[in-house]
Amino acid sequence: DHRIRVPWLAVGPNLEPGKRLDTRVYLQDIMPTTLELAAVARPAQVQFKSLVPLMRGKKVKPYDAIYGAYLDLQRMVTVGPFKLVLYPKIGKILLYNLESDPYEMQDLAAVPEHRGTIKRLFAQLISLQREAGDQLDLKAVYPDAAVLVHPESPAAVVELADVVGSTTQIIRAARELPNRRFIVATDQGIFHTLQQGLD
Repeated sequence: DHRIRVPWLAVGPNLEPGKRLDTRVYLQDIMPTTLELAAVARPAQVQFKSLVPLMRGKKVKPYDAIYGAYLDLQRMVTVGPFKLVLYPKIGKILLYNLESDPYEMQDLAAVPEHRGTIKRLFAQLISLQREAGDQLDLKAVYPDAAVLVHPESPAAVVELADVVGSTTQIIRAARELPNRRFIVATDQGIFHTLQQGLD
């Protein structure tokens, strides 16, 4: 987390003195931001984003999710108020609500009400991992789980899936597959439908 929450001070033209932002960004955003401030075009291969619009007062959110990695020991994704941390080598998962628990003192991973949150963030993590070219196999965290997705899921998630299909097909697969655990990468609303279908 020390690489995600790095204090960043910026001084430049048309930047409001004393303004403070808590938007989640990447440290690598410094390069495209600096290039834009210098009126230099961003190279096509640069994946990160300029934060100049944000710094100049526009209400934009550069990223829907923030992805982090440390060697082959840890992977992390932050989406909305939640932060999911995985330790693949020991199969450990941590879940925090950063709004109510900014110092990450209360692990919610074992709370039944957050099973859907974990699966949703795990699917997002897999997608971001593939986009970043990260080859670490995170399915090892859930070695006995089948991955069920809708066809409109991101291509990286579809590639990982054991079953790609409609809600009805996903429910049928959950009934017929021998797996006892499932990772469902789709809209959050399907979890209620899935539970009803399996009851």
